[in-house]
Amino acid sequence: MQSYIVYLGTHPVQLNASLVDHDHAVLYHYELLGSCLGSIKKAKSSLFYSYNRFINGFACVLHDDDVPKVQKHPKVISVFLNHGRKLQTTHSWNFLGLEKDYDNIPSNSIWKKTNFGEDVIIGNIDSGVWPESKSFADEGIGPVPKRWQGTCNSKDEVKCNRKLIGVRYFNKGYLKYARRVARRHNSTYTVTPKMMTSRDFNGHGTHTLSTAGGNLVPNVNVFGNGNGTAKGGSPRARVASYKVCWEPIDNRQCFDADIMAAIEAAISDGVDVLSISIGGGPEEYFNDGVAIGSFHAVKQGISVVVSGGNQGPMPGSVGNIAPWLFTIGASTTDREFVNYVTLGNKKIFKGVSLSDKGLKSEKFYPMITGEDARANDTPVKNASACQPGTLDPEKVKGKILVCLWLGSKQLETGKYADKLDAVGMILANHKKLPNVAFTNMHVLPTSHINSKDVAHISNVKTEFDTKAAPAIAGFSARGPNMIDPTILKPDVIAPGVNIIAANSEATSPTNLNSDNRRIPYITMSGTSMACPHVSGIVGLIKAVHRDWSPAAIRSAIMTTSRKTDANSNPIVYENDNSSANPFAYGAGLPNPNSALDPGLVYDLNAESYLNYLCAHGYNQSLIRAFTISEKPYSCPESFNVMNLNYPSIVLPYLNGSIELTRSLKNVGSPGTYNVTVNAPSGVSIVVEPSSLNFEKYGQEKKFVIRFSPRSSDKGYRFGEMIWSDGMHNVRSPIVVKNDPKKVNGTIVVCLDEMLTDRDDKTNEALIEQCRTCETEHCNGSPGLVYDLTPEDYMNYLRRNTVDFIMQNNKVPASMEIEAVQPESISESGSLPPKPKFKPLKAHEMSDGRVQFRKVSVPPHRYSPLKKAWMDIYTPVYEGMKIDIRMNLKARKVELKTRPDTPDISNLQKCADFVHAFMLGFDVIDAIALLRLDELYVESFEIKDVKTLRGEHLSRAIGRLSGKGGKTKFAIENATKTRIMIADTKIHILGSFASIKIARDSLCSLILGSPAGKVYSKLRSVTARLAERF
Repeated sequence: MQSYIVYLGTHPVQLNASLVDHDHAVLYHYELLGSCLGSIKKAKSSLFYSYNRFINGFACVLHDDDVPKVQKHPKVISVFLNHGRKLQTTHSWNFLGLEKDYDNIPSNSIWKKTNFGEDVIIGNIDSGVWPESKSFADEGIGPVPKRWQGTCNSKDEVKCNRKLIGVRYFNKGYLKYARRVARRHNSTYTVTPKMMTSRDFNGHGTHTLSTAGGNLVPNVNVFGNGNGTAKGGSPRARVASYKVCWEPIDNRQCFDADIMAAIEAAISDGVDVLSISIGGGPEEYFNDGVAIGSFHAVKQGISVVVSGGNQGPMPGSVGNIAPWLFTIGASTTDREFVNYVTLGNKKIFKGVSLSDKGLKSEKFYPMITGEDARANDTPVKNASACQPGTLDPEKVKGKILVCLWLGSKQLETGKYADKLDAVGMILANHKKLPNVAFTNMHVLPTSHINSKDVAHISNVKTEFDTKAAPAIAGFSARGPNMIDPTILKPDVIAPGVNIIAANSEATSPTNLNSDNRRIPYITMSGTSMACPHVSGIVGLIKAVHRDWSPAAIRSAIMTTSRKTDANSNPIVYENDNSSANPFAYGAGLPNPNSALDPGLVYDLNAESYLNYLCAHGYNQSLIRAFTISEKPYSCPESFNVMNLNYPSIVLPYLNGSIELTRSLKNVGSPGTYNVTVNAPSGVSIVVEPSSLNFEKYGQEKKFVIRFSPRSSDKGYRFGEMIWSDGMHNVRSPIVVKNDPKKVNGTIVVCLDEMLTDRDDKTNEALIEQCRTCETEHCNGSPGLVYDLTPEDYMNYLRRNTVDFIMQNNKVPASMEIEAVQPESISESGSLPPKPKFKPLKAHEMSDGRVQFRKVSVPPHRYSPLKKAWMDIYTPVYEGMKIDIRMNLKARKVELKTRPDTPDISNLQKCADFVHAFMLGFDVIDAIALLRLDELYVESFEIKDVKTLRGEHLSRAIGRLSGKGGKTKFAIENATKTRIMIADTKIHILGSFASIKIARDSLCSLILGSPAGKVYSKLRSVTARLAERF
């Protein structure tokens, strides 16, 4: 049994409806569910939330067999799992221009013009609140606004006041999952007092709420660093906390059933702004609890600001991507908390930290690396990273411990070093990791450096203007949008690194049980911290422009944002200082002072979004999920998703001339605006008319934008469009991709930019529709010509990852000796057939519906399997909808389909994924098999390379495990593969093309070619591949 959300659409009950109406709605939900389960009694024991005010639906527990019954009910829009999600200042507002030189607020500041956002109500859906924080004191604040309908709901001493005007908690969805997990482990889940309170026990909710609307609190610092006045974006706003996030279970802590209940409560309570710093992967809107709940909030005029997620820098990782949401990425600021490591030879390394102490001045201490301090029989890799239990305490005592940081938890490493009586710790990045360092509140003097004798670690100090800012935070999720690539996400960025804000004093700054320190203000990083910055800015605008829609407020912030740093240089990526693009920063960094008076806005209403959903492909049943009336919504005869009046413009394909329309509304003085276009390279853009004259406030004018390609440049290109009257600059980012090309009514996809489809059946069907040809649009290389319309292609694109995978359409040069003869490519230029790998044995039940796979567990993988079980279970069970369990007695992992398994091919994908883990691949590498259909595992025996026997075989194995090991590592890096060597067998995980290159390189190495010569040849091949991206 699992918990599900059953969504019925918008409830016709209005805000002032009576309690009787709501009771009738609850009874209706019982009756509907009872008709599917067989009785009202069963429905009452199953249903645990009834959404009966604005959202029409309920959350319930269902057996797998009952799900199809509920799905078939004519009133049901969608049934989806109660997904678990994860949670995602004294200087920020100075950095954003609201104040100068700290507490010096200029006359043009939005704070003065809006009276600091007085009486705007900001709701925060998060992990609760620490009500005793000075950020939520009500001294000097007037009565609670009469429009507030909320309550103070908590089973303990949490009290509301004139600042913190409401608290609620929602835990039913979480408890259903917690009890299910407990049953799976033959245990029971006991509800503790911590589960019946709105109090924040981890600090996340307190931090985000105070960032959005906390008071002005002077003399705030963290261990003496970053001293200043802490304040929220709307310091005089009223705030309300809705707790939906609890202690993590299987890395999940906030559940959709609770989030939807919180959103509905916030709408009813009367909030003006909702801030949601909770992340999740991109989902179709009707299966996304945040998207569904937020749509109903936006219809009521409530702006919903959300975090984009911390899965960066991976392309296509941004979440919360519905067009009615205001999605925020994270940037750095110009402030750092730094310390310095001085070696005995006086060489100095700059690091970052927030340790509350340094070492004694002028005193140097001996250093020791984790590798040198390793205990007997400890793997070098584990000891180098100073993993708990890997080091000899006698070797570490009294020394500075140098640990190689592999991306593991820094604070636990520091705790272990302190336990071993190290005097300090230096964290050095592994060369594979990004060029970033993280600030943490370590329990001993620590410095995280980005680059052996004796050393000294200085105290931490605060430094400003040390590097370009803002820069895109390495963790900030990126576009393109995986659900609809025509909608640019994130919308903007905001400060999200080392943000100082209020903290829960129920936990230590490290969240370690052994750490007894408690501090009222703390630094945190994440898009969770960026989101409430924008929520606070939205609150300021709402305080003055109460008649503006959520879309108008978003437009005002986006079109006045800047895409340059403080020195007018392009915004860069934190990881490597290369220039960033709108897939990372959206419209840019907000300029709050300008956003209050943007001149013009791109406005949208509920009908606009419904028209968009029509063009997105939703049928009447799905459209009903978002409408108020039971009557069918009349979709416009012609509406393109790219014509949604969004402030940014994305064309994921340009196959000839394309015409888009936009409209601008005047929200300022009458005037004439002229357009300037900085077109992306290789694209011609014409705007008609090029001048718009507005005679009064609220007047709207339409204009047309015509795009046409000027060159065969491939890939995404970026530009901008600016409307200006001399005082206001209304800027829109433009993203265009000059591919695929349209040739004689068909679409060409070049073989060097093949799309990777998640759906094997769809991919095979498309391949059957295409023919191979030579075309100038692919620079003479083979191309696949699809008989598809652009609309069909857009639907195809939405079903796929937006990433493009290199396919090698030429035979790679032989590495050295003829090791393994690669397959040749036919004269027509078509790709060789995909390799066929022997499938695992399938077992099919007599009904032909439920299918099984069984994967054997080798003895040496049994212990790793148990440790990584949840990392394996989650993507299989939740992501691919496949049941999976360990059969301890039979030493097998068993997989089977479920009624909600979307595609039978998912079963084989999951079996391949588990099989790859059993071969020895890391679970993260093996997960790639689930994410990309173009990834395979190929295995071959070393002894099968030519005729290796006896001492020659031993010598070959030695070459791979000795010096050849370095070349093996180089091969992995160059070809983007993973290579496992087990006894005399080699396993390679990678794409079809990359496996061939890696295999040839390995075979040349085995047969005796010098490692340097092999790698030299390899570089020439991979260089050719890189040139074609």
